[in-house]
Amino acid sequence: VAFEIDPNTIPESEYVVVKDGHLSVNGHRQRYWAAVGKVYANANVKPGESDVQIRHKVELAHKSTDIILDRLQEMGFNSVRFWDGFIDVQYKKGDGSSADCADYFVSEAKKRGFKIWVAGMNRTGKITANDVGIIDDPDTEKAWSRAVTEIMQANNQSKDGWELRNNPAVFWDARLETLATVNKQKIAQHFNQHTGLRWCDDPVFGIWELSNEEWWIRRMLSGSWQKLPDFFRQELFAKWHQFLLEKYKTQVNLEKVWGQLLPGENLNSKPFFLPQWQKQPQPEFL
Repeated sequence: VAFEIDPNTIPESEYVVVKDGHLSVNGHRQRYWAAVGKVYANANVKPGESDVQIRHKVELAHKSTDIILDRLQEMGFNSVRFWDGFIDVQYKKGDGSSADCADYFVSEAKKRGFKIWVAGMNRTGKITANDVGIIDDPDTEKAWSRAVTEIMQANNQSKDGWELRNNPAVFWDARLETLATVNKQKIAQHFNQHTGLRWCDDPVFGIWELSNEEWWIRRMLSGSWQKLPDFFRQELFAKWHQFLLEKYKTQVNLEKVWGQLLPGENLNSKPFFLPQWQKQPQPEFL
């Protein structure tokens, strides 16, 4: 760590809060006009390059980032919707890595009075069968591990792990949800070598977008869940059945509220689903 600031020394008045339904700083309503995207330069450091080469690339990237920020200011922007997010990334200040270049941008934007809207919180990494211990549920360990391994073996894109981003099962599987949450926390706790603060402690960050373009309803309605291994499908069925039981209590109440049920929809049987949804899915995964 090059240097570190004690976040307890930062006045609460510097942070963006919601007051009377509006974004505010130190009691004053704020209006932010944000540029969006990757608005900084990468150094594009390659393995094996000399210290001199790296230093030159970093200097050039920093100058380019400064110019971008100058232009944003001239156009009236005072905020950036920032796509980056780093999980367990360690770097040395000035090494030209992606995190180094991104954090330099954050530092320079802060000096200019910008506020940053974090939009990379759903870049939550990948999960493998080795993550089975993320929660304590020994009864499902083997079946869950087999299901994740099945996905990794069936899809070449998942051979090094099953993506959590845009993963429909994140919303009902406890292990996927827990790891996604843990990784969101890691993104927030990323330490910026240029500011001496973790992102979550830095008042430059005004808005935290916890989810971005999940399209979960669309994915579910298009049948993406039917392509999952049976373990995850059965989890979904069980959650739905439990929800209906807690909400309606009896089959009579359910029929009264719904008006009519399709053949096979029976609250007294597990799971509550049409028989055709019980069929084993084809070996095709997201």
